[in-house]
Amino acid sequence: MFKRNANRLTQSNNDAATQLAALASRLAELERQCAGIAPQLGTLGSRFDAMEALLRGQTAAVVQQPNYVDRGTQQLLAMEYRRDARTGVAHDFESVEFRNHSQNGEDGILHYIFSVIGTTNKYVVEMCAGDGRECNAANLIINHGWHALLCDGSEENIRTATAFYWRHPDTMRIPPAISREWLTAENVNEVISRHGFDQQIDLLSIDVDGNDYWLWRAIQVANPRVVIIEIQAGWMSDASVTVPYDPASACASWSIRSSTSRSTIAGRRSRRWSSSGARKVTGWSEPTATVST
Repeated sequence: MFKRNANRLTQSNNDAATQLAALASRLAELERQCAGIAPQLGTLGSRFDAMEALLRGQTAAVVQQPNYVDRGTQQLLAMEYRRDARTGVAHDFESVEFRNHSQNGEDGILHYIFSVIGTTNKYVVEMCAGDGRECNAANLIINHGWHALLCDGSEENIRTATAFYWRHPDTMRIPPAISREWLTAENVNEVISRHGFDQQIDLLSIDVDGNDYWLWRAIQVANPRVVIIEIQAGWMSDASVTVPYDPASACASWSIRSSTSRSTIAGRRSRRWSSSGARKVTGWSEPTATVST
């Protein structure tokens, strides 16, 4: 009996030793695998650190930009504008303009208009938005959560805009729709519809340096509450003049400096002033003349 029990104990010890040896072998294999993964983890960590530094740098650049009107200040201004509107006080555009991302003071003017008239869906379509960092929609997207369709014909501008909004901390979760498009009167409605903006929108911005009037005339699928279109200030306000339509025209071909220049002023407009002081277009007639070289 004693000998049989001793044999069983010996067998159990041998089995345990075999299991321990197998476990040690597996642990050694895991250590080798971890040693192989460690450099990859280090590389991945370095990439995350670089991305974090880039985001911090971009955020700091926005915050530290001279004369940048931050979101909180804009909210305070909006409350002041609405309070003034209720008492019949209207501000002229020069007194409210500021520039965060727009070329000139359009950011402040648009902020004033929408502070007073309100928004419906915060949808904006901008045609020829450049690299997205300097355009009329950027302040509305970044500081007010607007939904945007930004179009431009330059592949480089599209890459820059995509990277900017995907990395910006205020837009990386829901970036705007960014599309490379050469917009013409023939395709503008299809482009707007394809991206889901074929409805009433709060803002339409057209700045294509040439066919602006013809794009505006062609748009049927979107109904903007506010429209901002670049004009050629070299013509007087009473001149109903536009350029001949050319779907292949390039921005660089238009210049007021030439004696044979072409104007981007399009259509004689009849205006009225609302109680807020914002000008609204109530009529748009066909241009009475075209100017060409």
